Amino acid sequence: MKQIKKVLFILFIISSSFLNTSCWDYKDVERLNVVMSFAVDKDVKTKEYILTVEVARPESGQNQAKYMSDIYESRGSTLFYAVRNLIPRIGKKAFWSHVEIGILGKGVVSEDITPAIDFFYRDPEARGDMFILVSKKETAKEILETAHNPQELRATKLRYVMENQKNSPRFPKTQLKDLIENFESKDNAILIPLVDIKEANDSMTTEISGSAILKYDRVVGYLNPEETQYALWAMNKLDGGLLVVQNVGESNNNITFEVFKNATKVKTYYSNENLKIKLSASTTVNIGEESGDVQFQKKEEKEKIKNQSEKILEDRLKYVIKKMQTEYKSDVFSFGQKVEIQNTKLWKELKPKWSEEFSSLPVEVDVELLIQGSAMTTQPTKGEK
Repeated sequence: MKQIKKVLFILFIISSSFLNTSCWDYKDVERLNVVMSFAVDKDVKTKEYILTVEVARPESGQNQAKYMSDIYESRGSTLFYAVRNLIPRIGKKAFWSHVEIGILGKGVVSEDITPAIDFFYRDPEARGDMFILVSKKETAKEILETAHNPQELRATKLRYVMENQKNSPRFPKTQLKDLIENFESKDNAILIPLVDIKEANDSMTTEISGSAILKYDRVVGYLNPEETQYALWAMNKLDGGLLVVQNVGESNNNITFEVFKNATKVKTYYSNENLKIKLSASTTVNIGEESGDVQFQKKEEKEKIKNQSEKILEDRLKYVIKKMQTEYKSDVFSFGQKVEIQNTKLWKELKPKWSEEFSSLPVEVDVELLIQGSAMTTQPTKGEK
């Protein structure tokens, strides 16, 4: 009897191995229209959404398979309807699980962007980690269509730029999930990177720089690349890149600091019914370049240059914060969240009128540069006069 049970058990295992080796939801990649990037615009006259997609088409080469880039466009009264209208154009249903880049046009972001985002939030295939950008051109589809090269996936290049943002933090890294979180409160505001297409070396190329200010559900303004960098610094999102300080010292030198690490902290102070914010940035840098004859090896000269650089950088941070307060009334720095965490009772009083409170909020800024590396003891390229 035991022998029979043993044989039956072995037969069960063998049969199970044949039954469970295939994938129940397997999809042949050659039968899919894999969308890598998309652009959403809005027709001013018809109010229809214009959806442009970049589809990766597999093609076998001599040595290995590669993907070609195909561009398709459709329209619809809603974005979901525009998505379904792609089928007659590309022959099959679009596959959205590999989308890397989404680009929104000016006509979309100038009003409530929720209808343009809602489909991707609800669709089970779309992922929350796709990067979202705003077009600097009049339409988002120009970014995908201009000088389109079927041999290259534009989505791949844009994704590489976004992933390497740390080395050139002149634009934010914003994903779909960040936009969804921003819809949770009318007091929320975030930055979205701007993308343009320009001529360089006799060819057209994409460029990501600067940011759009999304206050709750629509864009209310824009920051240039330098302003964006300082806004990210105030938001504790500066992990690398360069800080250029001009006209330092008696001979008006320019110094380029390379950022190694940074910690920006925000504290709230409330007394006599007055709220104040203190922003402190402790930034470790190295001197990457110096255009004059600063004698860093001299202690008194080194301290003077350090203090002067800190003051210049503090003024730039104050300028960006003030601009966000007075021009756009958009708390991208999450000062409101800091108040809520550090003084819950006070936040309950301020929340209904936070935009007004934020616009007149006193903000103290303190920058500490921790300059490390051999540059502090190295002789200048030019000797003393």
